[in-house]
Amino acid sequence: MRPRSLQRRFLKTLTWTALLLAVVVALVLYRTTEAHLRQGSVETVAAMVRAIEKTAAVGVYAGDFELLREITDGLQRHPTVLKVAVVGHDGISLLPVLTASPASAASQSDAPVTPREDGAARSRPRRGDASAATFDHELANPFDAQEGIGRLRVWVNDQQIEADARQQALTLVGALIVLLTGVLGVFHSLAVRLLSRPMQSLADDLAAMEPGTDARLQPPADHLHDEIGIVAKAANRLLELQQQALARERTMRAEIAEMEARYRGIFASTSAGIFVLDGPRLLHGNPALGRLLGSPDGAMLRAWEADFVQAAAKAPATLLALIASAREAGQPQATDIELNRSDGDAVWAHCLVSVERGRDGTERVEGVLYDITQRKLAEALAQHRAEHDGLTGLKSRVFIESALALRLQAATA
Repeated sequence: MRPRSLQRRFLKTLTWTALLLAVVVALVLYRTTEAHLRQGSVETVAAMVRAIEKTAAVGVYAGDFELLREITDGLQRHPTVLKVAVVGHDGISLLPVLTASPASAASQSDAPVTPREDGAARSRPRRGDASAATFDHELANPFDAQEGIGRLRVWVNDQQIEADARQQALTLVGALIVLLTGVLGVFHSLAVRLLSRPMQSLADDLAAMEPGTDARLQPPADHLHDEIGIVAKAANRLLELQQQALARERTMRAEIAEMEARYRGIFASTSAGIFVLDGPRLLHGNPALGRLLGSPDGAMLRAWEADFVQAAAKAPATLLALIASAREAGQPQATDIELNRSDGDAVWAHCLVSVERGRDGTERVEGVLYDITQRKLAEALAQHRAEHDGLTGLKSRVFIESALALRLQAATA
């Protein structure tokens, strides 16, 4: 399976996160900035109108059209003012209406008049009827604030305001995106230098190491005491424990191999016959067992493999009873049994049997046969000499008296 680069995954996640964040922030910032700048432009025009309101009232009261023209010309020069008009109390224009862009007059907004704190009137922009002024202020008599002598009407260039606000909002959003991109780039560079690249180096070194060797991870000098250094030390500790475990395993394997070789040597060279049974079936038999049964080449053992007890023992019931006794007692049991030989000679063996159970519950019968034929022959000869007369070969007087005593004791019992 091809490994996935953590650095690429981090860069991909960081890029998508930054892109999503930039889109959301850009949309919110664009909307709020555009609305704020548009409102600021309109409030700027409103402030200018309030600033010249009393001067215009003086010009209307004195009939100073030159003053009114200077006032309206100055107001008209502002880029967000579309049109300015000064009318008398009878609604007749005192000056020609000054228009910055007649073609755009049809797309302007008008707003309802709202009272100011000083009693004059002002308006807020509203899209709709283009004939109504954006700001329609009443001009009061300089000597009598309750007497109206005319009106100052100003039309705001909504298209210009929106264009300026949009341009400034886009500029601010662009600067924010550049700043965000730069910050994320610096963050990514730091993450790669401080985390991703050292971790990748450690991973490559660890993947190239052979288990059980003296090779260890070498963290960078500037990461000895941080998380990367801690990871490297922990990995080195695990490598050391693994090396120790492998060394112990090799030692144990060598000891087991040596013990197996010694056991095989004993199994092959001992004079005692050794056999291992799985039920009646012969699993293993050493060369001494073959020699004991008159088959040094092991041919008879292979022939008797299916049911060794029935084939090898002259009295199979004796051997089966011995195995049952060892199973019940949970410890080795021994007795003397007579065996079948391929050449027909009599052979006796002292049989030692134990029953072992494996972890999987399987039962194995392990037995050792010691050749006691010479001892049995010597015992038989000694018994014959004890029971027979040395000159005549007939039963001796001692045997006859002993046998007669036993008969009389059995009869009177």
